[in-house]
Amino acid sequence: MPPKVTAASGLDALIHACESYTSLGATPLTEVFSLRAVELIAGAIRAAVWRGSDRKARADISLGSYLAGVAIANAGTTAVHALAYPLGGKYRIPHGVSNALMFPYVMEWNIPADMEKFARLAQAVREDVDGLPLREAARRFLRGIESIIEDVGVPRTLDEVGIDRGELPALVEGAARQQRLLRNNPRSLSKEDMAAIYAKAWR
Repeated sequence: MPPKVTAASGLDALIHACESYTSLGATPLTEVFSLRAVELIAGAIRAAVWRGSDRKARADISLGSYLAGVAIANAGTTAVHALAYPLGGKYRIPHGVSNALMFPYVMEWNIPADMEKFARLAQAVREDVDGLPLREAARRFLRGIESIIEDVGVPRTLDEVGIDRGELPALVEGAARQQRLLRNNPRSLSKEDMAAIYAKAWR
C-alpha cells in the first residue's frame, strides 16, 4: 500500500485497539488482544508509512490489525467511530482519516472515566510515564497519539478536510444516531458534549 493508505488504515487499526481496550464491553481477554495491538501498531506505523519496504514494520501492523479486529469483534468500538461516521458518510473522507480526526478529542473526553487504563495506553504508545501522577500519566496518551497522527501525515483538523463549521448540527445529529457505539463508550455523551468535541476538532 502507498503511504497515505498505509497511514489511514494503520491508524484505523490503532483506533480499533484503543477503543476496544476502553470499551464498556471489554473483558480481561479482549484487553490482552487490544493492548498488544496498540504496542505493535504504535511501534511500527511510522516505519510502515515512510519506509514501505520495511517488512517487519508491515508484519507488525498486520498482526496488530488482526489482534485489534479480534478485540472489536467482542468488545466493540466506542464514540470515536460514532463521531467519525458522519464525516465519512457525507464528505467521503476515508474511514481511517475520519477516525483519526476525532480520535484525540474523544479520548480526551474519556480519560476521566478510567485513568488507569489510559495510563497503560500511554505506555503502550511509548510515552514515558514513570513517576508521574495517574492523571498526568493518563494524559500522556494524548501526546503519544497526536504525535503519531502528525508523524504519518494525516489531517488533524476538520478545517483541513474542508468541513464548514455550519455543518456542526448535522454532524451531531448523525453521531447521536450511533447508539450501538455510544453505549460502549466509557463516559456518556450528550448532544452538547458531542458538539463541544466537534468544535475542538476545528481548532
